[in-house]
Amino acid sequence: MGNCDSSLKKRNRGESSQEEIELPNRPHTEGNRRRRGGTQRSSSLLPTSLNPPEQQTQTVGQESNLREVAGADFNNYMRVDKIEGDFKPIDRKDEIGHAFQVTFHVTNTTSESLKFTSIPPLEWKEIIHKQDSVEGKTTEQLDQYAVKPTSLTFYGWRRAWDEVVRPNETKQVIIQDNPRLGNIYEGNRTVSRSLEFDVGVPENGSRLKAGQNLEVKNGVKQKLDFRIH
Repeated sequence: MGNCDSSLKKRNRGESSQEEIELPNRPHTEGNRRRRGGTQRSSSLLPTSLNPPEQQTQTVGQESNLREVAGADFNNYMRVDKIEGDFKPIDRKDEIGHAFQVTFHVTNTTSESLKFTSIPPLEWKEIIHKQDSVEGKTTEQLDQYAVKPTSLTFYGWRRAWDEVVRPNETKQVIIQDNPRLGNIYEGNRTVSRSLEFDVGVPENGSRLKAGQNLEVKNGVKQKLDFRIH
């Protein structure tokens, strides 16, 4: 979630700032893939950046009376149709990682316009295995959204529910993350890290699972791998 550690200190990506990294339209390649949480493939990539994008919507149906609903009741009114993922390598001089974009496609299943009075639930689970020449070997398992829901990474999710969702409207909500390692040349750093992502709305629709593997030996990049299951 968010930016990865840029020093040898304990990883806390929720407090790091994000930099603009474009994910342009381009054909599928082995190193650049996009799959959804379901079983179908998408034919193109969204031309978005890792700065918080404008939310995209498609409206079906007519205007109706407005119903205010709590975010905790999201599953009573909204359906997660699919979750798509896209990624691009970050291969800069002193850092290694990926730009990771997750797009939720959600639909208002009611005949009413909905105004959320609080933010709907989200899960952004990670399992982190790390071997560092300074810190040693560590394993961590947590829900990054539960730990830091106000992180810049989740800005798109928080912002999406400021707008009214019309009857039968299908809405796209985008979350953008930069899992990476920084300062890799400092002290001829040797470090390897694997991340396993499990992302979705609790008890609603499909989930997106992905994995990342990074490795640096004596300041030299050895592995830069990302996959969407």
